[in-house]
Amino acid sequence: MALSDFLGNTSEVRIVDFLAENLDMEYNLTKLSEHIGISRVTLYEKLPKLILNKIVVISSESGRMKFFKLADNKITENLIKAVFAHSFTMAEEEKEEEEAVRDISHQIEDVSEVEHLPSNYMMSSSESHLTVDSSIEYSKMRERQFMPIPV
Repeated sequence: MALSDFLGNTSEVRIVDFLAENLDMEYNLTKLSEHIGISRVTLYEKLPKLILNKIVVISSESGRMKFFKLADNKITENLIKAVFAHSFTMAEEEKEEEEAVRDISHQIEDVSEVEHLPSNYMMSSSESHLTVDSSIEYSKMRERQFMPIPV
């Protein structure tokens, strides 16, 4: 389980995940790039912000080469705790992740269709206060709320 499992697969998350999995190690830019699969250019862009935010530290230097590792502080400790808490929470989930995501996608599907309504549709102001109790209720409401605007 890793941060990327629930926060997405951004470069920053991948850097933190890798360093969190290798707490006792330090890596130079080349090795980080090779292990994580992120270009050195991207590392040059992302590491300063991670260092500024006290998530990554420059652990040592050898000549011009710098080595990086995860900072040892409350911030990173809490990030690691969040990963474990998420892992335990998801272990209690009765459905497999793929099935649960599919079910949730179906639940929000009707709501997302509003964003794709034709441009000649407008919400009736007299009914704009209605709330959505369920997707079926929403479908009925949508039929009443949206009316074509003459073009």
